[in-house]
Amino acid sequence: MNITIFTSNKLRHNNLISELSYVCDNLYCIQECKEALIGRFSGSDEKSDIMSTYIQNVAHAEKSIFSKMRPSSGNISLKKIKMGELSLLKEKSLSKFLQSDIYIVFGSSYIKGWLIDYLVSKNAVNIHMGLSPYYRGSGCNFWALHDDQPQYVGSTIHRLSHGLDSGKIIAHALPAFDGEDVFEFTMKSVMAAQKLILKYVEDKKICYLESFNQEKSHEVRYSKYSDFTIDVIKRFNSMNINLHKKFNSKSLIYPELIRPLFYE
Repeated sequence: MNITIFTSNKLRHNNLISELSYVCDNLYCIQECKEALIGRFSGSDEKSDIMSTYIQNVAHAEKSIFSKMRPSSGNISLKKIKMGELSLLKEKSLSKFLQSDIYIVFGSSYIKGWLIDYLVSKNAVNIHMGLSPYYRGSGCNFWALHDDQPQYVGSTIHRLSHGLDSGKIIAHALPAFDGEDVFEFTMKSVMAAQKLILKYVEDKKICYLESFNQEKSHEVRYSKYSDFTIDVIKRFNSMNINLHKKFNSKSLIYPELIRPLFYE
């Protein structure tokens, strides 16, 4: 079995690359290299400090959750490109990477043109960090916490489609709360997604599992990259979210889920 993955180069992406290498004969990886977000916001030192602190908290949580990453099995063909250049590639340059049995998208830039047509025709799957159809777009798990709905923190495995995060849903993966802070809790949702997709890839069910249309009427929030501002981060920091209290509350109700996996 051969797998092709379109992904990025953070620790969490490298972890999935490594794990997939153990469940296939050949892994073909197109990896977009993303620069750090620090420096994205210009202006006062206060803005820089707020953003830098937030990014450091995310990085620390990522390191904590993915600290035990094992080396790959050595069967990887790797093509590295700059973030955002995926849809600029010519079909000929990817010919070696387009002969697989399974295609996975995780953390790549928005795919357009001939490549999205090809991947949709191959029944590719996407890992969306957020519970669709409830939270769609960018930074979904951040916004679920911002909206005081930690039960909506999770991830969605769905068929890739021409629309953003709009493909038919295969399954949901969620973190089971075990005393983590908000950053580690949301990062656990990434690990939950990886455990779930590895399970379905290893037993090859990913190729034929029934998938379900997303109900647009269930959407809670559609967030854009531009919505994530310094003022929003400041408001988030001031909330002092108490996950212990929330998950001990009898009023906390999970939304309707498909084949849910809860990662301890």
